Amino acid sequence: MSESLLNIAEVMRRVGLKRTAIYGRIKAGTFPRPRDLGSVVRWTSSDIDAWIAALPASTPISDARAADRRPAASRRATGRPTPAQSRA
Repeated sequence: MSESLLNIAEVMRRVGLKRTAIYGRIKAGTFPRPRDLGSVVRWTSSDIDAWIAALPASTPISDARAADRRPAASRRATGRPTPAQSRA
């Protein structure tokens, strides 16, 4: 496969994570950093492919997404109602 540069939308589609989750993982050091190309940033396809390949075989990307969700307690701390409170 040839090397290509991916924008954030392409990275989100490939890994199944939202923008904030990707940048949170970059800050935590668990996701590849993008290349700064002046006014834009891009990820190399090989960096993203390597990150996907390094995921444990028993952990599908959908489980990785679930790990990025904040617990309900932190949502309450921001003043937003939890889903259960919204339905009540």
